[in-house]
Amino acid sequence: MSTRLTFTVLLDWVEGRLDRDTASDVADLVAHADAETRTTVDWIRQFHHDARLLPLVAPPADLSERLRALFPAAVAPHAAEGWRDAELLYDTRLPQAAAGVRAGAGAVGEVAHLAFDCGDLRLVLEIAPAGSGRVDLRGMIAPFTAQTRADVWLVGPVGPVRASHIGPSGTFELLGVPEDVDELRITEDSRRVRMALDLRLR
Repeated sequence: MSTRLTFTVLLDWVEGRLDRDTASDVADLVAHADAETRTTVDWIRQFHHDARLLPLVAPPADLSERLRALFPAAVAPHAAEGWRDAELLYDTRLPQAAAGVRAGAGAVGEVAHLAFDCGDLRLVLEIAPAGSGRVDLRGMIAPFTAQTRADVWLVGPVGPVRASHIGPSGTFELLGVPEDVDELRITEDSRRVRMALDLRLR
């Protein structure tokens, strides 16, 4: 296995979800790891210790009702109405960009760059390979006002897949996204924009 111990691997090791051989390898690596890795392991163990000390108490009935009332607002970005469709301007995987600008088609597995426009909002998106059937997405919207709340949503064949807050510079990052995601949606104040995606790099 790789000698790079990610947080996920360390968490699975501490919680006993690894097979015997992998767990043994991780234990050996942790024993000789740097201070940062050992600190991460200590933090995970402390978290579990503290969690066991916290009593589980059912919330008051009125609070439960208020939380349930918030659910429709949380899924509202996926409603079918009120969306504007952005136009694809550029895709480096195509022999010719949608706007008529020549774009060299990249080799299989290389990074792709796309640009979308819907009049008052433009999105540029980078698609990079991230393992079998998955990609990393990095994007930026413009114009963007840092004081507004903006989110990006990914939608697949069976519904919402992932969401992320758009940072103060108008940028966002979503890692390990399934290739079958076929739509990206952006909500910013009253703006609701969506665009069709093809995340396949091959």
